[in-house]
Amino acid sequence: MKLIDKFGRTIDYLRISVTDRCNLRCVYCMPEKGVENMPHDEILRYEEILKIVDVAISLGIKKIRITGGEPLVRKGIVQFLCELSQRKIDFSITTNGILLGDFADDLKKVGVRRINVSLDTLDELKFSEITRGGVLKKVTTGILKAKAAGINPIKINTVVLSDTNDEDIKNFIEFVKENGLVLRFIEHLPIVDNKKTNFAQFEQLFKLKYKPILTAIEGFGTGRYYKINGATVGFISALSRPFCQKCNRLRLTSDGKLLSCLSSLDVVDIKKAVRNFFSDDRIKNLFFEAVKNKPEKHTFESPRDCMNIKNMAEIGG
Repeated sequence: MKLIDKFGRTIDYLRISVTDRCNLRCVYCMPEKGVENMPHDEILRYEEILKIVDVAISLGIKKIRITGGEPLVRKGIVQFLCELSQRKIDFSITTNGILLGDFADDLKKVGVRRINVSLDTLDELKFSEITRGGVLKKVTTGILKAKAAGINPIKINTVVLSDTNDEDIKNFIEFVKENGLVLRFIEHLPIVDNKKTNFAQFEQLFKLKYKPILTAIEGFGTGRYYKINGATVGFISALSRPFCQKCNRLRLTSDGKLLSCLSSLDVVDIKKAVRNFFSDDRIKNLFFEAVKNKPEKHTFESPRDCMNIKNMAEIGG
């Protein structure tokens, strides 16, 4: 039995937010004063997440990404990942990298093979401003420790902001080439700060300047990838060049809601079912309900956009 929506898309990818807490306050993710975190008892327990994962696997979910907030701030995350690895499913983790140096060896030992690191600049001052106080050195050191531990690929997710410039691009290309990483430029979603960037123009200028070679890389998902001087650089454009027709994912929020789309207001509460020991069949029906609600495309351009999203950490964007 598989999850297939009304537009014929097979849903086989689940993104799981294990916490809404984060040790950074990035300008495009959270308001300046931060947010009030959810009470601990509202957050799914690890055993509840694993129960949901088991049901999801039985429905054809083949790939899982662990997100937050910042997943490495949650106590017990390594043991949870160890138990997840026993499910024999393709899973990976997205982190801001601040704690990566402390966890790199343990993550490799429990079966983490791939990591995405959110990193928007290699300029120390700009990094501190974007993250509201983060220390760049902790992130770069963590990336290098993860690489040394044997985690591969490591993808650097860089949100293109209004002040992303040629120097940023040049520094990133050098960094990923030297360390065998993958760079991915991500189009900014104006959920918190309402600032828009011309991502299409950014990509076009990049191609004119660097003359990269378009390449297809199996398993790298959505986006366009280029080779440039030995470096791999991707562009992920959810707004200017939507890839909704290929969307194969659901999201599980840290408080137990299934979302069929990042911009959707339709949520399915799966936590109640798990905490009340509903049968697997009843939990499966909640997955089918979420998939039934999956829209044909996102609605970020609509006035109703993200009315229920105060910050990206709530859903692990």
